Formats: sequence, structure tokens, C-alpha cells
Amino acid sequence: MRLIPPTGDLSDMRTVLLRYSDPKDPSPIPSPSPSSSPSSRIPSRFPTDTRGFFYLHAAQDTHGRLLPSTQLRFRLLPTADPAHFASGTDLTQPCGARWAQPLDKLLRYPMYQPLLRLMVQDGFLEQRVYERVCRAVLKRTGGRNALGSEFFFEFGMSKKVLGYADGGKEEAVELRFRPHALALNLPGYSGTGIARVERAEAFGTTLVLRVVEALTPPNPDDLYVQKEGQLLKWCYPTGVETVWQKTPRVPLPAHVLERLPVAEDRELF
Repeated sequence: MRLIPPTGDLSDMRTVLLRYSDPKDPSPIPSPSPSSSPSSRIPSRFPTDTRGFFYLHAAQDTHGRLLPSTQLRFRLLPTADPAHFASGTDLTQPCGARWAQPLDKLLRYPMYQPLLRLMVQDGFLEQRVYERVCRAVLKRTGGRNALGSEFFFEFGMSKKVLGYADGGKEEAVELRFRPHALALNLPGYSGTGIARVERAEAFGTTLVLRVVEALTPPNPDDLYVQKEGQLLKWCYPTGVETVWQKTPRVPLPAHVLERLPVAEDRELF
């Protein structure tokens, strides 16, 4: 599948999410001024005469479902003729890495929903997944999901911040699911789904997370997978898998806890 910019030229495109260079990239980037801040040294505009096609590098499982390694890339071409696609090259960042946007980012941000519709039309994405994502993903970037609502969840993420109202004020609770798996050489999780927070017990303050629905499958070689309908799992360095549980440092208000579903005791062990 392909998506052609209106003029085939990306050099004037500048957005927060579809930026040319990754702000987290540690590679040094020449600065026009020594006094410039780190953020101002990151070129968010694409290079002059960046012409070609967006395309989906679609890794799929045996059922034709997109895998986590799927990426949105940009193929540089001298003309807007897709017949020359094979002779082009992929756009790279200043550090030399290929410019690419991962599948979980395409699903997470509302700005990519037009692209998701194209993916549905071209048969790369199930209509069911698209509709579920549209209902769960925030309508504005940078906002927070409500603590009592279902939300889009990437199974490899390390934390999630959820909001709740208390006394007319908007408060937040940060849930950390695991340290960086690669840093600790732990088996990681992949794939995406819809999740919700529940209480581990009726009168306690410990929280658990339920995988309400699985949207995209994990990598085929993953040792551990999150399962639809079950509570979210965590894997210890020993390889033992257990249910993830979290007791917030600052206790949640009683009226917030009371609105959360309660998990069954047998699911906690």
C-alpha cells in the first residue's frame, strides 16, 4: 500500500509526531548556534526535495495479521511513478538509521487514523481492529485515559498514566508494569490490545490490569504472551510468570476505587 503526499514532496511537512528526526536519538546533530537548546537542534522538517511514497513494511503472521515489527517507511524516488519503487531507497535520519514509525505508534495516535483506513482498504488491517482502536484511542494527543475506562495498550510498554477526578480536580496515577526488559535481559511482551484497571480485592487498594481484547498478535518467537480475557502478567528474571499487581503510593479515593471492577480471587495466583 502507498500514500502519496499532495505534491509528493515532504520538505514542507512539519508535525509533532511525523517528524524527520527522532528526538530521543543520542547521535550528535550539528547545531547552527552553540547556544541553541537540544530541542532546537533536532531537524523536524524533512530534507529539501524529499519525494516519493509512504509505504507499509508489513510483517505478517500465518493468518495475515500485522506483527509488531510492521513499520511505516518512506521510499525516496525521483518521480511519483510507483513503477520505480524497487529502484528507490528508504529515507534515513541524520544518524543514518532508517526513518520509520512502528505499528503501535500508528495505532496509538489519532493523527494516523486516515492511514489506518487505507490499511483496512488494502487488506492489511482488520475492520474490527480499526473500529476498536478508534473507540479507545484519545481524541487529542497528550491527554490521559480515565482510570475507569478501557484504553489502548501496547503490551511491551513500561508505564501508563491514567487520570481521575477528585473534588473537582484532575489527578493522575502512574502505573509501572515492568522495568526495561532489554536492560534486565528479561523476556519481553509484544502485541497490542484493549485493557482496563480492576481491583485485586473488593476492599483493598491493590490494582490489576485485565486484557479485555487482543488487537494485534505478538511476535511469533515470544516466550510469553498476554492472553485475551486474562489479567496482565509480569515475568521475573527466573522466567516465572505471575499476575502484575500494583498498590499506588498515594491511595486512590474511595469513590474512585468503588467504580472499578473486582477481579476473581482464583485469577490472582
